[in-house]
Amino acid sequence: MNIVICDDEALCRRQVEDCVTAWAKAHGRESAVSVHAYPSSEDLLEHWEGGLPMDMLFLDIEIPSELSGMEVAKRIHEKNEYVPMAFITNYAEYALDGYTVNALRYLLKPVSPAAVSECLDIAWSRWMLAQSDSVSVQAGRQTILVPARNIIMIEAQGHTLRIETAGGEPIETRAKLGDYLSLLPKGMFGQCHKGFIVNVQYVRRIEPGKITLAGGKPVPVGRKYAGQFFDLFNRYNQGR
Repeated sequence: MNIVICDDEALCRRQVEDCVTAWAKAHGRESAVSVHAYPSSEDLLEHWEGGLPMDMLFLDIEIPSELSGMEVAKRIHEKNEYVPMAFITNYAEYALDGYTVNALRYLLKPVSPAAVSECLDIAWSRWMLAQSDSVSVQAGRQTILVPARNIIMIEAQGHTLRIETAGGEPIETRAKLGDYLSLLPKGMFGQCHKGFIVNVQYVRRIEPGKITLAGGKPVPVGRKYAGQFFDLFNRYNQGR
């Protein structure tokens, strides 16, 4: 898992790095965690656009004479809205802005080890789920391997399933909805309606009787499935 830290204050960068190191050691994850620290928001953005992997971002909001942390976060969010982010700041009034990029937490300086650990627990849980194996889909005469993390939702249309994927065309296959529910990672996928299975990482809004997915697609939620599905959504977002 790649942890990225960006703060122009060397002391704060070291504090967050120390918290990450302590968290990884406490859980026996040293070999699975890599830390990249940057004093410059523009340097960070350049490296990210050049391919820097990012599974958790700790980002200072105010970086003098450079792009603000919020501006950097928005640019990253435009291309990848699934990167978990935590903002670091001296000022609590910025917190509302963080919701525009689905910020996990707002951390006030000096950062608390417990708060950093909480962010890392959530990011680790999501990262582990994202490593799940691909799902084999029979589409006509083709067998297609689809990474589980790329499946947005599966909709039953009569005897056919329509599988919506991130960055690809929908795939249709003849199968039962329950057959796929048993193949998908249980901490990431849930049935919200008799005709729909949804990947909770793509849920953006919850309302009575429906949810809205990334991209604005509405999906109905049946009363029979609502409690279990919303519990799954909460567990995913709390890193449990």
